[in-house]
Amino acid sequence: MQRHLLVVFVNLCRFLLAATFLFSGFVKAVDPMGMSIKLQAYFTHWHILLREEGLMLTALAIFLAVAEFMLGVYLFLGMRRKFASIATFIVMLAMTALTVYIYIYSPVTDCGCFGDAIKLTNGETLLKNIILLGAATLVLCFPQHMRRLVSERNQWLTSIVAIIYIISLALYSRHYLPALDFSPYKVGTDIRASREGKLGEKAFEDFANLWMMGKGDIDMVDSLLNDTGYTFLLVSPNLQTADDGISDRINDLHDLCADTRIHLYMLTASDSMAIGHWIDRTGAAYPFLLGEKEQISTMAHSNPGLLLLKDGRIFGKWSANNLPAEEGFSQALQPHSSDMSKEISKLAIIFFVPLFFVIFADNIWVGSKYFKRHRQRRRRHSQS
Repeated sequence: MQRHLLVVFVNLCRFLLAATFLFSGFVKAVDPMGMSIKLQAYFTHWHILLREEGLMLTALAIFLAVAEFMLGVYLFLGMRRKFASIATFIVMLAMTALTVYIYIYSPVTDCGCFGDAIKLTNGETLLKNIILLGAATLVLCFPQHMRRLVSERNQWLTSIVAIIYIISLALYSRHYLPALDFSPYKVGTDIRASREGKLGEKAFEDFANLWMMGKGDIDMVDSLLNDTGYTFLLVSPNLQTADDGISDRINDLHDLCADTRIHLYMLTASDSMAIGHWIDRTGAAYPFLLGEKEQISTMAHSNPGLLLLKDGRIFGKWSANNLPAEEGFSQALQPHSSDMSKEISKLAIIFFVPLFFVIFADNIWVGSKYFKRHRQRRRRHSQS
């Protein structure tokens, strides 16, 4: 009876850890640039100088997403049980030590464990990690009690399916915008209603400190949000690291806007010298607005990124790699779809359908081997 309870507890802990790692890795993969920003905050606190949005930060963000997701897959399916249990314990031990440090010194207000999907206080993060460390300790002591859901011989195929999926998702989200937008600035958000307190306290807090200074230090936020026409907002928290290779496309977009009497502004947190360098490099003729860096970084995880505003609402978002062109300009002015449940379902289907196919084929293979051995035993028994 005691052994039965131990098996139950070990597998409960294993599935709790698996769900946490799968979710944590997934939300990092759908927004690697958001994770890069969080990592930059950590490194800045520790006086480690890394280039903003540089290759190293991006690679580290994607590595964390892939490592956590794959560890979750291993735990969930019971693959490489000894390795998975040891790796899980080491990761949770390191994460718990890190969150103790964060709880004491508060280098960041949110650890970034679950991206923008779920934000925890430093105290909540520490409590979560202590519970998970306890679960990881139990799994480490009794890895043999984890039940396999895929055979040892074919587990490599399941690993390939999972790693191709998570790396592809991370690279897609880094090249374009996050596959799932959990930020306050997702498509469909009514910024004006949020600032007026009509959508709850949380929405009000997200936009209460939003400001955009134009010429003469005039805050343009209310003017832009009350405009019933279209306004394109090109956002760049730091022009020194912005992709100036797309300047021709931006200038073409500005010309299209001028022809159709649509406003286009660039919102940045850069100083006047950086703005001057950007104008010299790109030939920018559009007006500039100044804003707060953290808010601008949240607006679009691309540098630069593009938002379309109309009547106080976000109608569309684009990354630097898929800005609207002349042939699709009229389509770009249509409100974009923002059905989160549909997008989650699509991403789940892309992952689980091939995964279940592999697991099903594996079980058929295991069953056929068992049936063959069973027939051989019966044949030998009948002959004896």
